[in-house]
Amino acid sequence: MRVIPSTRFSRIDAPGWAEHIPMSNAVRFFSCLQSFQLDTIATTIQTLSCPPHCGKDKEVTELSFTEYPRLQSIRIASFSFPHVLCVTVQRLKQLREFHVADHCFMHAKTVIPTNACVIEHCPHLRVITIGSGSFLHYSVFSVKSGPVDRQ
Repeated sequence: MRVIPSTRFSRIDAPGWAEHIPMSNAVRFFSCLQSFQLDTIATTIQTLSCPPHCGKDKEVTELSFTEYPRLQSIRIASFSFPHVLCVTVQRLKQLREFHVADHCFMHAKTVIPTNACVIEHCPHLRVITIGSGSFLHYSVFSVKSGPVDRQ
């Protein structure tokens, strides 16, 4: 695997995966493969698109999408993030869609009592799509609406 550094965005590239990485405006788009580090994603991103088998690092046990004020779309392809125990999507004022394909977030039962996906305070969210087998061992899937902080 080869990492291509950039001052404007991060992109992890590997041979054979070109068909999973659509070409788009680099400031607006981010793709990942095996390794996934949320802290490398620019806060100005508008579309987050993860190809199949993304985020397989065992160290990635939590995903928290809270610091992306321009994010409009989250798309996670099949068989991604198998070790994630908790997913949080909060206070994304521009988010319109959250798509999770088949067989994502399938971590087997662990020592923690609750595997959870929480989506809250995303006023423009209109579409949530969850594929077959995704969040299989999760005991909580919560979607809440309400006033958004005006900070």
